[in-house]
Amino acid sequence: MFNRHKIIPSGFVVLLCAILIIMMFSGCKQKKAAEEVENAMKLTDSEMLYSTLKDIAERYPHNLESRANLAVLSLVEGNLESANRWVSEALKEISPRSRSETVYLVYSTAADAALRSNNYKAAFDAANQALEKNNEDPLSSRLILARAAFKLEKYEVAAEAYDISFEKSSPLLMENDYKAYLQLLAQKEMWLQALNVGYEKFQRSGYSPGTGTVLSAFHEKLQEMALSILLAYLDLKYENFTGSIPDTTVTKNLQTLQQTLLDTGMMGDGEPVLSAISQMEEENWDAAYSLLTGISTDNPVMTYWKFVAAIESNTPLSPDFVARYMSLEDYFRTYPEYYYRAFHMFRKSGINSDFASQRPVLEKVILMAPQSQVSEECRTELCRLMSIDTARANDLYLLHEQEAALQQFAATHRTEVLTPIVKLLDWENNPYTYAAESTLRNLADIPAVREFLQSVQNTTQMRKKRIQLILEKYEKKQ
Repeated sequence: MFNRHKIIPSGFVVLLCAILIIMMFSGCKQKKAAEEVENAMKLTDSEMLYSTLKDIAERYPHNLESRANLAVLSLVEGNLESANRWVSEALKEISPRSRSETVYLVYSTAADAALRSNNYKAAFDAANQALEKNNEDPLSSRLILARAAFKLEKYEVAAEAYDISFEKSSPLLMENDYKAYLQLLAQKEMWLQALNVGYEKFQRSGYSPGTGTVLSAFHEKLQEMALSILLAYLDLKYENFTGSIPDTTVTKNLQTLQQTLLDTGMMGDGEPVLSAISQMEEENWDAAYSLLTGISTDNPVMTYWKFVAAIESNTPLSPDFVARYMSLEDYFRTYPEYYYRAFHMFRKSGINSDFASQRPVLEKVILMAPQSQVSEECRTELCRLMSIDTARANDLYLLHEQEAALQQFAATHRTEVLTPIVKLLDWENNPYTYAAESTLRNLADIPAVREFLQSVQNTTQMRKKRIQLILEKYEKKQ
């Protein structure tokens, strides 16, 4: 039993006092360091912030907060080596007295850095430790856990982590996350959730080749054959529209699909859709529209094809119709035919049919499907809207195309790559010619370019006048 009257040896008293003094001094130092870190975090310049935190870390060798924030800052700046170094130092300074939120930050950053270093086991462990500290997970360590678990083939853990991440922080999911999550859902035969995730990805990222095939397979599993067929057709038409496959291949694939569905007894509710597609392929738009409007399914792809049939048929188009069609843009912003039909819609309805409104729509078709037949049609329409001879349509060079030519010149120094830009100098005033003049004016300080311009200036009076002005402005600058 402890005797409070027992005399403590003098040497022990001295030692005890020394320990208490050290603890008090250490506590004061850590408090001072924490205050300095807090003030530093108010800095808005990242270089100054890093420098200040590094100075604090050097002056306070055991300060956790400075090292944690240096790790985060290094990771944000993309300096993985520095991030791993500060993470390593921070992990050594974690103690039972460390603030929970700082420890969570350290483990979350450690998980992220390990994942980026392809150290999946370390990422998995650190993410789990972060979640133990804060299951609310404001830094989305659970998503890192899902990625690491998938790489480690811990599929049950990955699926559960993706379930929660999709529900709580779906905007953070990347392309590979969606692919992995869809694979896991397919393995578990969770077709409804797979469709939910697939359409979320479709809306967030826009169309990409194969989108239709993936969603088509999920609809087929649920015996929703009308939607399955339309989504398969979406991919088929993308290949056809961009010039990858001819019309005959589309027809052959559709015939094969129809026969397969009949032979296997899987046609289900797909027959009206197949009939509508056949009518669209034959450009019998009124018949296609009639068939599609008889289907009540609410789905963005079904809606899209109904709208396409309405645009190309004799159906009147209202301002409300135009607005509803454009509301599908999130899904189809990378699908060139969507903009091609929008061009037809504007022209038919008389809504947004001027050059300023049509220009971005037509340019997107050209840039997304440069080798297609409709690309020429869109260049022709741009010329018509600018009151330029449509016979020159093939010489229309968009701003993106001019930038590409400029990059090619910078890489090769071959002046002939500038020829399409020079041709625009023959045209009446328009945005593309203004851009061409500006580009050539900026290149006029290069002797080879000046020599090239002089050699090609006599083709037309318009070109000659513009090139002379470019060269004169260069001379005046000297």
